[in-house]
Amino acid sequence: MSILRRLLPSAAVALLLSCEAPDELGYNALDLGVFDGSEATNAFFIAVAESAESTLDVALESLDDVAVAEAMLDAHDRGVDVRVVVDFDHRDGAGVQLLTDAGLPVTLADDGISYFDFVLNRDVTWSSEDTRMTHHFAIGDGIDIAMATLAGDTGGGERVVLHGLSEDVGQDMGFEHNQVYGGSDAVETTFYDDLAKSPITNRHDYPLTGTGDVFELWQGPQHRTAKRIIDAAYQARANIWVLTEDLVDPGLADILNEKTNDGFDVKVIVGSSFTTSFDPDGDEMSDTLVDARRAVLEQARRVDIRQVQSATPLPTVVLYDTMKARDGGWHTPRAYVSTQPIYSAGRLFFEREILTDQLMDDTLIVLRNSGAPGSNLQSLIELFEGHDAQAEALP
Repeated sequence: MSILRRLLPSAAVALLLSCEAPDELGYNALDLGVFDGSEATNAFFIAVAESAESTLDVALESLDDVAVAEAMLDAHDRGVDVRVVVDFDHRDGAGVQLLTDAGLPVTLADDGISYFDFVLNRDVTWSSEDTRMTHHFAIGDGIDIAMATLAGDTGGGERVVLHGLSEDVGQDMGFEHNQVYGGSDAVETTFYDDLAKSPITNRHDYPLTGTGDVFELWQGPQHRTAKRIIDAAYQARANIWVLTEDLVDPGLADILNEKTNDGFDVKVIVGSSFTTSFDPDGDEMSDTLVDARRAVLEQARRVDIRQVQSATPLPTVVLYDTMKARDGGWHTPRAYVSTQPIYSAGRLFFEREILTDQLMDDTLIVLRNSGAPGSNLQSLIELFEGHDAQAEALP
């Protein structure tokens, strides 16, 4: 039980000790919380690195925080097998340079792709800026977990963090890390332009020890995370609250509008990136995104869409049925938390390429329970309500 005492809050340890002859690796002893700023979030990743004894697998979109990189180097110096993946476009980060200068190799993922698309019957090119790796997780010794909507950077803003011990989650996230670290990322395709990545998760439901909550884990692009958010919107029975930095999927906007017409409580809060003004110096992709945001507003014309003007990006959290339904009961309150904004579930918009979940490595976690929202879900509800109180009408 020494691992549990070192890594878990005292209350969680007491809970586990009260169980009869527990197998400590059989527990999903994970806590979810909302933290402000990179320092508070990165502390969980540093703690995983400091506790690692044999293996440390890390995937981060960027690695600018030198303290996180130094913790990885310290682990490497202790003889820990350290494997790090960072998005190609962030290869010049201070932490990446520190690791490579010290001789610790860093895999760079999602560096763009060019190929002939047999479906579209034409050549297609996606730049490294269009194909992204937004995983933010660390796995120590296959059991010690830190996952976040954003980590490794040095900026501000709120982040959702899941941390603790789970052999099941560690194993399944480890399979995902093996693929990306080995070069099978979102832009790796077969001869027939099919996705090379595999849906290798052994399970999707992880009951969280002592909470009554169930945690789901999905990786993109093999699990189509944007589509899962849309599918959940169709299933909603009471309310849909969307918090995201950017929303460029008219398909989701359409179902949100239909739910509003049917009397559901639908709210959308977007960040400062959601602009509908064309940039005279912008490229074709930025113009396409502006068109898509305008289409979102048109498709969701009945929906309450507001904006917060913040210099830091919003995390993506979509809440479903966190209010009682019309019959007075609860219909599986749940939250979908994504490591990226809500991009399109399609690959084209008005015959132009658009940012899509089909070409991005990302993580989607789902938290649900069968009754009134517990403390984990409540923290996400409070996150939304805090921004809801500050949001203003779109300009």
